[in-house]
Amino acid sequence: MIKNIIIIGAMKCGTTSLYDYLIKHPEICPCVIKEPEYFSISMGHKKFKKGQYLELFNIDQVSHKFTLDASTGYTKFPTENGVPRRIKEYGLSPKFIYVIRNPYERIRSHYNFMRKDLSWEAKIDSPHLINVSKYYTQLQEFRKYFPLENFFIVDFDDLKNKPNKVCKDIFRFISASNFNPEITYEVKNKTKGVNRNFLKLKRYLSPFVTMTPSYFKDYVKTLVADLFPQPDQVQLTEEQKEKIYELLKEDMVSLNLTYNIDVSKWGF
Repeated sequence: MIKNIIIIGAMKCGTTSLYDYLIKHPEICPCVIKEPEYFSISMGHKKFKKGQYLELFNIDQVSHKFTLDASTGYTKFPTENGVPRRIKEYGLSPKFIYVIRNPYERIRSHYNFMRKDLSWEAKIDSPHLINVSKYYTQLQEFRKYFPLENFFIVDFDDLKNKPNKVCKDIFRFISASNFNPEITYEVKNKTKGVNRNFLKLKRYLSPFVTMTPSYFKDYVKTLVADLFPQPDQVQLTEEQKEKIYELLKEDMVSLNLTYNIDVSKWGF
């Protein structure tokens, strides 16, 4: 019987890299798309119909023993509410992998990533960015429905510095056969600085792009790049860090006490 593995987050914690490493194992069947968000409501893909979760995988009944889904929207409570309940009600009892990162760095990266969306007007210390970094709170939503032994927590620093060991530990956790993926850490979906004036101009010009000769498109791209240089990423100020600390400290203490995660290296 096929077993299910789900990387539930957190966003901007290297989940894409981890997903790419794990699917190297011949027993693991990747999803047709990395982040199906099947059990999400606000983020879920509308084309996915109820009762068709396993149809998201091209399972080889001979070689595959596991399916792998990596949907970071699953740990965006309370914005995305009820995900663990829907997974349970569907009849699944997956092994969950949760990657956590220095929350200051995660928030900074998440904020810079979201600035590419012109409708995004939230502040860097907005409730949503804080909530996604409340790792204990996110885990406890899942623990209401699934036992502790179903969870494997990955430190982003370990994933970055010791990816082969992390993968081997995960293969052992899910009871997969011994396999050496032979990998070096790669940054996927790297967050870059965003010039929002450039994005506004791009949106304005996009209807005319299809009517433009290719040689002229290249000229315009060069011209626009010179006019709107890519800025540095937004960084957290000391005042913002202090506010984030106050908002996260209770959650971080609980994360340490319940899951034995060393949060002192993050300053908590």
